[in-house]
Amino acid sequence: MFKWQTPYIVALSGGADSVALLLILKNIGLNITAAHCNFHLRGEESDRDEQFCVNLCKQQGISLSRIHFDTYAYAHLHKVSIEMAARNLRYSYFAQLVKDLHAGGICVAHHRDDNVETLLLNL
Repeated sequence: MFKWQTPYIVALSGGADSVALLLILKNIGLNITAAHCNFHLRGEESDRDEQFCVNLCKQQGISLSRIHFDTYAYAHLHKVSIEMAARNLRYSYFAQLVKDLHAGGICVAHHRDDNVETLLLNL
């Protein structure tokens, strides 16, 4: 499934699911880099998540790409929900990173609630 010499980007939110994915892929020897999006939706908590990702990647020797978004402004401009705005911003950024880094793809961790959201969006 993976091309072992090709870099892959791990979407790293700082939550348990994305941290577990990052560490598992690193431990199996996959060539990975991490990407973190700060949507500025939860005040200082958003900044703490970002700092956690910075510290984790530094400790693990994993490069980290970061971006900050004005999610509220994007949602207002495009007349979409905050959740859809964050999703659009995140995946546009990831697509650009894949091109810039010549990556094989994006690795995204999902938990049960994420799968329900995806199902509803697809309906």
